[in-house]
Amino acid sequence: MSSSQTAKQFVIIRQPQDVPIDFNKILVNSVVACLYEETGEWYLATVTEKYNENSEINVQFFKPSGHEAELQGFRKSTRTDTAIMPLKNIIKIVETLKNTTYRGRTYKMEEAERASIELRFSNIMQNSVH
Repeated sequence: MSSSQTAKQFVIIRQPQDVPIDFNKILVNSVVACLYEETGEWYLATVTEKYNENSEINVQFFKPSGHEAELQGFRKSTRTDTAIMPLKNIIKIVETLKNTTYRGRTYKMEEAERASIELRFSNIMQNSVH
């Protein structure tokens, strides 16, 4: 190549692979976003117990589902609204959930965190076998 020719250099950026959630970082009383397979929707839930032998957690849900809560926010559901979740259904450990009402009944998260949950949820649904 002569000095008069211009060389172009391209950098290939790989899409980040879906990094699984580290089971050891999920703590009792932390809030997670999780896929509820029966409805095919994602929900926020508080971790109430951990089962190390199967890498599963027991959760108590917030309502409504993540898609529906965008405008109105999330509310804790009844104590009986629980399920055992396998680690593969945990989308993200939620970090930005905040009370939005005086009595602390409604919660919202930052838009960037919601977007990352939606993206990971979409990837999980695209890669799942129907």
